[in-house]
Amino acid sequence: YSVGDTKIPFCLQSCIKPLEYAIAINEFSTDYVHQYVGKEPSGLRFNKVFLNEEDKPHNPMVNAGAIVVTSLIK
Repeated sequence: YSVGDTKIPFCLQSCIKPLEYAIAINEFSTDYVHQYVGKEPSGLRFNKVFLNEEDKPHNPMVNAGAIVVTSLIK
């Protein structure tokens, strides 16, 4: 089953962030993942590189947090 232009590739970009986060939590644990990335909204744009008061990215859905989560996955 397919709908739309299935032959045209597209870049996943931010669509992959929740999947990477789920994989990291499944592979390790929530506590382990959140040693490296926060849980709170930053109040800034997703592509703004800004760390929280613990020097961690605010959450896994901002670019900085997604990079950290990706680095955890084997």
